[in-house]
Amino acid sequence: MKSFTTLATIVSILFSTNVVESQQSILDNFQCLTDPKEITFNNSNASPNLPQVRIMMCGYSSQCALNFVAYLHMKERLGMNVTFYPTLDYDDIWAGAYWDNWNGSMAYPRNYFEWLWQDNMDLNFEYWPTQLVRTAYDGTVTFDGKTEYVLSGQIDFGGFVGAYGEESIWLPKYYTDANPTAKIPEILASDTTIRAELVAGSRDGTTNYNELYNTSSSFDTTNEDRPIIWGSSPSYWMSLYANDLKENTNLNMSFVTTGGEGSLKTLIADLYQQRVAFLSNIYTIDDNFGVVDNVTTGDLQNFEKVAFSRNADQSPYDPLFLLKQAQYPIGPIMKAANYRLEAKFPEAYQYYINFNIGTRQLNQIVSNYQQTNTSLANTERWLEAACQWMKSADSDATRTWNNTAWMVDVVRTDCLNGCGVAATDGTEVGGECNYYSGTCECHYDELFEDGNCQTSCPGLDGPYMNSSNNGYYFNWCSGHGACDTITRLCTCNEGYGGDGCQIPYDQYKLPVGLQVIIIFLSCILAIVCIACIVWLRTSAEYKTVKALSVNMTTIMTVGLLMIVCSNIALSQKVSGISCIAWQWLFGLGGILAIMSPLLKAYRVSRVFHGGKMLRAVKITDKMLMAMLIKCALLEVVICAGYSVLHEILGGSTLFYNDDELRIEDRCNDNSLTGYVSMGSYAYFFVMLCALTKYSYGTRRALSVFKESTCAYFSSFLSLLCTLITFVFYMATQDPTFRTAIQSFAIILVVSAVLILFYGTRIYTFYTEPENRNVTDVRAATHTSTSSVTQSSVMKPGPSSQA
Repeated sequence: MKSFTTLATIVSILFSTNVVESQQSILDNFQCLTDPKEITFNNSNASPNLPQVRIMMCGYSSQCALNFVAYLHMKERLGMNVTFYPTLDYDDIWAGAYWDNWNGSMAYPRNYFEWLWQDNMDLNFEYWPTQLVRTAYDGTVTFDGKTEYVLSGQIDFGGFVGAYGEESIWLPKYYTDANPTAKIPEILASDTTIRAELVAGSRDGTTNYNELYNTSSSFDTTNEDRPIIWGSSPSYWMSLYANDLKENTNLNMSFVTTGGEGSLKTLIADLYQQRVAFLSNIYTIDDNFGVVDNVTTGDLQNFEKVAFSRNADQSPYDPLFLLKQAQYPIGPIMKAANYRLEAKFPEAYQYYINFNIGTRQLNQIVSNYQQTNTSLANTERWLEAACQWMKSADSDATRTWNNTAWMVDVVRTDCLNGCGVAATDGTEVGGECNYYSGTCECHYDELFEDGNCQTSCPGLDGPYMNSSNNGYYFNWCSGHGACDTITRLCTCNEGYGGDGCQIPYDQYKLPVGLQVIIIFLSCILAIVCIACIVWLRTSAEYKTVKALSVNMTTIMTVGLLMIVCSNIALSQKVSGISCIAWQWLFGLGGILAIMSPLLKAYRVSRVFHGGKMLRAVKITDKMLMAMLIKCALLEVVICAGYSVLHEILGGSTLFYNDDELRIEDRCNDNSLTGYVSMGSYAYFFVMLCALTKYSYGTRRALSVFKESTCAYFSSFLSLLCTLITFVFYMATQDPTFRTAIQSFAIILVVSAVLILFYGTRIYTFYTEPENRNVTDVRAATHTSTSSVTQSSVMKPGPSSQA
């Protein structure tokens, strides 16, 4: 009786084989016949693109004999395109992936039929009655494929394949020929001579199998000094039944299992060669019936069943069978097909209906397999076994396949103008010829039948082989758009243009030359800012330097440094990091650079009016520093809010510039992010206007405060550059132009501030060293009001360059 356990045992045997070549390569390269048939059209010499027929990959010997013979005959004698499913590898068929990982869901044997129903395969030339309706040992039905698949019409039931499955307790035929009555259970139970020969056969030969298997105790043991019925696996249904059968028929024998079908086969072959008496619990069609007995004649091992009571119903529900007193039912081996095959490939379906092969021929194919070179992959061994049978000189083998039932002729009419687009290997893809009418039928709506499935919307691209190498695909509208089958025009995806969406947008990049110039000049200014800070801090001991309010001036210079560094961030590819970095560098740097001179100018405007001291007002550096920190903290809050919103709301975005046919990276364009960014701009602009106002108010103190020229000129220059940048931002969306205007405005303003503020002072510091500590009230006051403005222009918002 076929069972789950039988197949699980076979898995361990099959997976021990090393498969050197890929299974697809084996199938593609194997050729049995010298001149295999090639199907051609009746109106041309070309070959039709016929449907592929998918045969189930076999899992055991009898099934392999049937399915591989069918595969090879259909492929080489009929010229059909045939393959296996669900795997091309014979050694892989029992992998858990195909059987729900053997989780008890009855995927075996259900998938024999489910794969046909789900259109995963087309043909299976062998399944047993016990696989169609599966029962537990107590007779409970655990799977009813007959009701679920056959009677419901979900599969095509092909009926009898020509061979029978028989399970029983067997004697070797040479022994029954010499002792015809040995087949009778009553004789086996009472004839002392026969029983003695059965005991001796297993014990006294070249191998003492009683001693070899003296630890086997699933049923009986070998130590009971009575004849032994040898079985394979103790978990098999047929082993349970054999044990009960010998008890219920009073054979007075032991039932001992070897542990598996492989070890039992070895035992049987050894005892058969010695021509001794033995009993075995086996089934046919099986490997034991395919072992060569006589190399000269080619005769195979043969056995006779013990003549237990007849199973009158030939059913597992026969009353005597249920009492474990009758023969196993003789089961016709059956075949099944995908019901769609009849319409898809009528000749393949007709071959399946006609396919019929007897037990003796199957045993010969199994024998061929056992005699093939074991170094070959098992898939190739089965191909070789089927090939040997097809080319056999045995008249019975020839009569089996060489007849009108098996030799089905495939007749087709070609579509002489072709159907579909030619692939690189010459295959026409996208349409197929209705070989019965000679007209084209397109596989895709985007291919037009009036153009023989060779025309589509503009930009037809392909066909290409898919990643699995088992099919092709097209790119409609160059793969970058949708083909409207009504208008036959393309609707392009973002980033592509042209009639066939064939023009990809370029990824915008800031010109390298401009990027190098901006970074180079900005780095120079950054180094100058750092040098100025170093000079300021190292020279703070001198009165002329100390009078500059060293800490506030340092903060101002750090702000200038940050603004210069924002130029470098601006010249990089736009990303979340560069956008946020630019916001912090420019926004916070601008406030730091503006607030220091602004607060100094504010203090001067409070103390002086029109260049004359009006009243004493106490505004210390400490007070100014506190105000500066408060203003800087406000900008920090704004920048932090921008950073969070920028990332939460999606980060940097892509802008598809349809006019320039390019893709531009831009900072986040969400309205909330924009509002926060505009708030930073507004804050910056207000502070710049305030600096300009107070610098303008101190311009009349030039006779007393010579540095007022720096504050006055720098603030107005900064405001002018900011307004110019703003105007250009409104006038153009070109990121190159925007970046160039903004960067050079920053470079211009920062350069002017460094020259006017630091240049004159450092020059005097080193050319007039004797005056480094010379100061007076007017000079000190004058120095304290010297101011600088940061170099600033409008920021590039969400539309900065890539």
